[in-house]
Amino acid sequence: MSNSSNFIGGVLFGGLAGFVVGILLAPKTGREMRKHIAETSDDLYHQANDQIADLKDKAEVALGDMQVKSHDILRKASDTVVGTKETLKSRLEEISGQGSRALVDDLE
Repeated sequence: MSNSSNFIGGVLFGGLAGFVVGILLAPKTGREMRKHIAETSDDLYHQANDQIADLKDKAEVALGDMQVKSHDILRKASDTVVGTKETLKSRLEEISGQGSRALVDDLE
């Protein structure tokens, strides 16, 4: 996201700098200048909106990917916990069965 925000900042700064330089170097009548300023600011506005929409789309895709990956990680962790629990249960049953047999053997 840092590269995208740097890129957008660069685009906006470059557009603004070009706009200012264009105004300073190309003298026009007041009416022409106002029209030019309105058109240029409208273009910059649309470019910024397009960049924001692109970032929003990318963020939504990234969020969806993170949700899928986190769901997979949680499922794998849950499966591991269940498997470990079953292994421990069977080992405890084995151990308690061996202890009972030893106790019966001692009694006989």
